[in-house]
This record gives sequence, structure tokens and C-alpha cells, in this order.
Amino acid sequence: MKRLALCALTAAAVAATGATAVQAKTTLKLRADGKGALKFNKETLRARPGTVTIRLTNPSTSGKPHAVEIEGKGQEKRSKVIDSGGTATVSIKLVKGTYEFYCPVGNHKAAGMEGKLIVK
Repeated sequence: MKRLALCALTAAAVAATGATAVQAKTTLKLRADGKGALKFNKETLRARPGTVTIRLTNPSTSGKPHAVEIEGKGQEKRSKVIDSGGTATVSIKLVKGTYEFYCPVGNHKAAGMEGKLIVK
């Protein structure tokens, strides 16, 4: 009974303050091609609603600068551009839906350096 009463008090406190449930924080790893091809190692990424971070690794053997950008549902955010051997991150708060991630450097996106980010 004490546990039930505690749950009821907690629920009442949340309702009274207008607090919402804690949203997920997801970190996804992405890597540019180590041989210099204009592609990522993944074409689809999945996350839960909340703050989503993509951590891009650009292998020292890629020979090209890269970045990662997330776009969709009226939002757009990109990482800094990194040279071979670097890492960069981009974080954005996302709701359920399908988004696009891609490399915004030069013609990299048009050459196929892109994918889908599914949030559900």
C-alpha cells in the first residue's frame, strides 16, 4: 500500500507542476568511407523521440573533408566540417517521423552521401 500511495503522490506532483515524461537521448555512430567513396557506412539510422546526436567519424584514409546534417519536419542542423582523421557531432531534438541525414560538403549529397533517420 505504501508503494501505491507513493506512486499516486508522484503522479499528482507531476500533474501539478506540468512536468512531462523524460525524453530519450540517443547517440548514433556514423562513419565516412575510408577509401574516399562518397558514402556513409549506414543508409538508415533509427532513434527514439528526444535529443538525437549523430557522431561522424572521418577516417584518416578518406582523403576528403566531411560533415553531417540532419533535415526534416521544418528543422535543419549540421556539424562542423572535419578533415580526414576527425570526428564531429550534431545534436537536435526530434519528434516521431522520418528525417534525412547527409554530407553538406560540395556535391557529396548528390553523389549519394545521404540516408534516412527514422524516429519512432
